[in-house]
Amino acid sequence: MASIVALLDTFDDAASLSRAAALADDMQRQRAVLQDELAAVERALPAALAAVQSNTRSAIEQLDRLADERSALEESVAQQMGVSQQLLAKLEPPLTKLSQLDEARRTQPQPVPNLALSRAPNPLRNPDSP
Repeated sequence: MASIVALLDTFDDAASLSRAAALADDMQRQRAVLQDELAAVERALPAALAAVQSNTRSAIEQLDRLADERSALEESVAQQMGVSQQLLAKLEPPLTKLSQLDEARRTQPQPVPNLALSRAPNPLRNPDSP
């Protein structure tokens, strides 16, 4: 009751009371609009939550599949690396020998071919003539 008396003291003339009534009506209208919006959100909430749950579940399943694929790829790469290392170990001795032979060939003096000895005989020439 005291608040009504305080309100009446604040709005001591008819114009002030009229404005207060208009403000109170506007607040009631805004309240009704907000309540309608809240009710609409509350009605839509279960469907929205279900959609989010479904999307989240699908994303988790996809991540699980990708994790499985990644594990399989990691295993395959590890296996291939092992095979490559085994092959490299098998190729190392022949490659070393080849490198040594190549180095020896480069360091040995190369004989200059004798042109007189390497020339093929001329079939039209008489072998007895000088």
